[in-house]
Amino acid sequence: MKIVYISQIRIPARNAHGFQIINMCAAFAAQGIAVELLVPWRNNLLKDDPFDFYHVPKNFKIQKVPAIDLYFLRFVPEKISSFVLLFSFLI
Repeated sequence: MKIVYISQIRIPARNAHGFQIINMCAAFAAQGIAVELLVPWRNNLLKDDPFDFYHVPKNFKIQKVPAIDLYFLRFVPEKISSFVLLFSFLI
């Protein structure tokens, strides 16, 4: 069995949802399931290795998919940035 977990978050992230997603992937992989986490490539101030940051074993794969991240452009409204990121990630 293989699970492809798709999430539109920054990895690593200081928020609880990043912690939950990484730990779910690690738990599935510990049960012998092949797990791949797909996340968009986004600007991120945290440069740590996600496995070290969350203290989980490297028993699954994290794949960063190209996406257009406009959040660093402060003059672009947040709703437009979210829309562009979502649809560029889906393509």
